[in-house]
Amino acid sequence: MTLKEIIQKCSWEEVKPFVLKLITRHEDSIDLFECAFLDLQSREAENITTEYDKIVVSEDGGASRYIGETRCGLTDGAWNESLILDIEAPEMPEAKLLAHILWEMTYHGFCEEQINCYWENCLHRGNESEEETEVELTPKRGKNRKYGFSDEQGNIVIPCIYEKVSPFGEGLAIAVDKEKGRRKYIDSTGRVMLNIACDSATIFEYGIAFIRQQEKWGAINKEGNLVAPCIYDYYSSRYENKIFFVKDKKIISITSPTGAIKE
Repeated sequence: MTLKEIIQKCSWEEVKPFVLKLITRHEDSIDLFECAFLDLQSREAENITTEYDKIVVSEDGGASRYIGETRCGLTDGAWNESLILDIEAPEMPEAKLLAHILWEMTYHGFCEEQINCYWENCLHRGNESEEETEVELTPKRGKNRKYGFSDEQGNIVIPCIYEKVSPFGEGLAIAVDKEKGRRKYIDSTGRVMLNIACDSATIFEYGIAFIRQQEKWGAINKEGNLVAPCIYDYYSSRYENKIFFVKDKKIISITSPTGAIKE
């Protein structure tokens, strides 16, 4: 039986419990797995050719494609090619089988565009001659049960005055105090660089941080300006030129800081 035939037989509600067992420390990403499942389920598997011969799922749940006896990964984003492949697997429920395959296929992203961005980013970073040096400060809990930061020698360099702090990302860390509904971004001296109205936020990567306002997600730049409005159900990832969100159970990519959207 091919991957396409099995995925047509199963519903997301049947597959979801098995996925949750695989992502015990990342349950908040379950909506992204649903997006990937529905994407695969909606695809046609006709007039497709591939050099691969089959998908093999092992006893421990690992899944790979094969060309003859050569084992290949499932993480390169060639989803249509995978759909037409027959599956070899030990005896297990079809929903569990799909969960393991879905886990492998989404290892670097939850849609083909996102996976391609991941590999392009790897290539770009591999060609960079210099890399930014990250701030080497560690979150520290003081005797007052508040948080600050210490250096490599354990010396407190940012006072323990915050309810929560995050690690540093691109020179800025998130600091939460008693001011409800806001997140502060501080630099390595403790100076507040941004004070953002939101109820949740992430650290910066590629000059972008995700924020949540009224249960919807968007993104800001290092000036604190919105580069994506807070209208999305969840965030996924960001790369040098694209930001990925979830909306209405689909992966959405924003391809420019002005918010041009491609579905």
